[in-house]
Amino acid sequence: MVVPRRSFNATMMVRMNAGRSAGDRDVTSEPELVPEARPWVPRIAAVLDDVARMHAIPGVLIENKGATASLHYRMTPDPDQARRELLAILARRAITSGLRIEEGRMVINLLPPLTVTKGSAVSWLVREHRLERLVYLGDDITDAHAFRALAVLRQSGVRTLGIGVVAPETPPSVRQLADACVASVREVAELLCRTADGLESSGTMESREALASGEIDG
Repeated sequence: MVVPRRSFNATMMVRMNAGRSAGDRDVTSEPELVPEARPWVPRIAAVLDDVARMHAIPGVLIENKGATASLHYRMTPDPDQARRELLAILARRAITSGLRIEEGRMVINLLPPLTVTKGSAVSWLVREHRLERLVYLGDDITDAHAFRALAVLRQSGVRTLGIGVVAPETPPSVRQLADACVASVREVAELLCRTADGLESSGTMESREALASGEIDG
């Protein structure tokens, strides 16, 4: 089920890879770190090395994204205990390295103390590529920054739509800030397929615009 709350015209869709927006801003080539993020890459790596050496929790997935990192504990035998142990390690090591900790859905994110977020990345994309319309999909706490940025962009005349992919453990801010919500990745795919089929079946740019305008419904 798709739950709409705003009308929208869509001609371009952008999906930010979770956690990468602190450094990635080029949608046409290989990701490139912004200069202010580069000094934090070795610090992230050093903290992750310590975590890998100090913890003995089966099922923890450590994801090094360069300027950020994510520690997933969903697959551990006891997620609550795994979370406590990982936070205890990170509290000692990350803080002394100047990094900050942000929790998400069964994940602990390790981030540099920069103002670059998914929200600032989305705003940069709009400016850099002179976008007039934008759809953003997100499912976790870091996506809330992007949903807030969409609201600001909308005030400047950019047509935006933020779609939250929600589940029982989804942070409340995602549901609150998204313009529409779907219940699964499968529903996202169905929504995009319906949109693509509609665009292909319309004969002219004008008719495609007319098809894309209005509320999304399920």
